[in-house]
Amino acid sequence: MQHFIRLAILLLLAFFCSPNYLLWCKPLHINLVYISNMPNIESRKDSGGLSEFATLLVRQRRENKHLLFLHGGDSLGPSALSSFDRGAHMIDILNTLMPDAMAVAKREFSYKEDEFILRTYEAAFPMLNANIIDPMGNGGRFEGIESQLLYEYGQYKIGIFAIIDPEVVSAFRTERISIANSSETIQQISNKLRTMDADLVILMTGYNIPERESLLADGTIDILLQSDSRMDEVVPTEKGLYIRQGSDDRLAVTVELKLDRDINKNLIWSNSVKMVPLKDLPPEPELARQIDGYLAHLTQLMDKELGKTLTSLDTTRKAVRTGENAFGNLAADSLRAWHGADIALINGGGIRGNKIYPPGTILTRRDIQSELPFRNTSTVIQVKGSQLLIALENGLSRIEEEKGCFPHVSGIVVRYSPEAPPGKRVISVMAGNAPLHPDANYRVATLDFIAQGGDGYEIFKQCKILQDHRTSQLLWEILRTHIQEKSSVSPTIDGRLIQVSE
Repeated sequence: MQHFIRLAILLLLAFFCSPNYLLWCKPLHINLVYISNMPNIESRKDSGGLSEFATLLVRQRRENKHLLFLHGGDSLGPSALSSFDRGAHMIDILNTLMPDAMAVAKREFSYKEDEFILRTYEAAFPMLNANIIDPMGNGGRFEGIESQLLYEYGQYKIGIFAIIDPEVVSAFRTERISIANSSETIQQISNKLRTMDADLVILMTGYNIPERESLLADGTIDILLQSDSRMDEVVPTEKGLYIRQGSDDRLAVTVELKLDRDINKNLIWSNSVKMVPLKDLPPEPELARQIDGYLAHLTQLMDKELGKTLTSLDTTRKAVRTGENAFGNLAADSLRAWHGADIALINGGGIRGNKIYPPGTILTRRDIQSELPFRNTSTVIQVKGSQLLIALENGLSRIEEEKGCFPHVSGIVVRYSPEAPPGKRVISVMAGNAPLHPDANYRVATLDFIAQGGDGYEIFKQCKILQDHRTSQLLWEILRTHIQEKSSVSPTIDGRLIQVSE
């Protein structure tokens, strides 16, 4: 009996001390770094920027044996610089930072599909998306991007994939892509990664997935990283981790992951998350020089003074997407005057400066192009009063979500209730000195993006084009000329969009 006991002990010792056992049972420590939604390369004093993020990345790579740098996308546009090169400068900078993967999000389509395809070829890092369908691609796949990635660290495997917000088609008026069913895609790619023995599955996205709680609870995914321009938050769940990042506070995310296995080889993992304010870090010299090189080419052109604003302007996200706005009024007025139209309508989502200008501020070309970075040309369409009413209901339908369809108008006064159900929020519309007549025709100046049905303005696709956008100018050029000619402007909130409580 003692002989058998000694033999059993020797066999157990031989197993537990074997290289294979020690390899698969050894814990893995890996640091995940995540950022998203940074289309502007300039650093800001109040929040930092990419050069400060580079310092964090250098430190993380120096201090950690294993580092996984994921970029959530929403960064190739729009910006003043990308309006010139369609985001090529951002790819160059990201090639220096070298993410392990970058998700394809809505803003990557700021300049349509073909421009984005060019950016994918310029990238020295993988781009990820699993639910974009391109009829011109091989097997319906979009060129230059991967469906999923699997990274191996010893005996551990981490699977990564990304899905895009289905609203990209309407929000950015893409030309040919469509979006596959997100729920089915998530299940399909997750299952594929699990069959490839992925221990952890990370999903990156740019929108609020309705079923995220169940996806994390049932183990379909383990970590959800969401690019979100409105909020930064960390939500640990019983079995997973949900992180939203991308607000104007410019907080980078670091996650210390520890992966281990129990005696049955089942995965045990834990995490420790930090939000790192980039403003607290110094700029990394090498990347700062690279960024300065890009900015230097534009400084003389972009800093040209146009005129002065005598009133305060607020172009922060909430201000341009939830109510009447002085800058929105200025842009709409300049558009209507340029075309001699009855009415003008633009969308708040096209205003991107996210800045406050005190009275007396000298406005520059940089300011105007930063505010209106999309290459949207103007057009004039013939719109019946009944069609305009439908368009206004669309624009006011998602105020509580701060969506970009919110309208800024000129030539009309709209009374509306944000508390009423979507589709029934408009109370009255005055066109000039008379009520809007449902059968009357109005000359409406707008943007090609809106006239083609972007941001939900589908009704305008039925309208007759009076002036083709291909023969017109960009909105920022029209506003620039308007300010230069006036030398000073004093836009106000003058009561053209009146909120009425029910």
